Amino acid sequence: MVVSLAPIITLLLCLILSQPTYGKSRRQKTDTMWKNRKRECEREQDLCGGIHVDLNQNCVNECISPDCYTEVYGPSTIGPLEDGEIDPERQKLFTQCVRRDYREQKRKREMARRAEREGRRNTEDE
Repeated sequence: MVVSLAPIITLLLCLILSQPTYGKSRRQKTDTMWKNRKRECEREQDLCGGIHVDLNQNCVNECISPDCYTEVYGPSTIGPLEDGEIDPERQKLFTQCVRRDYREQKRKREMARRAEREGRRNTEDE
């Protein structure tokens, strides 16, 4: 008895290629939000756009999140970056803090929207 493998291979390919695709992860969405803010801070003249790119990292970080900037680069720590300095460890801490802040902001907005919807429902029921 000879079995043709073509139908089996075709079936396997269909199963593999038909796997559902998922949207962006929560981290990707959060990163997109704060990276958009970073670009805005770097471009806007009244924010940090008037400062040379090599010298504006402290300004950009503070613009993105003043709270995280103070937490990671503030006076209670080593202090701000020197012009042109790259500190991967503190940048990682700053990024983690910013992600946490943006997630918290998003959660608060969602809770406010829910409360608003609940308030509208309650007034409609009366």
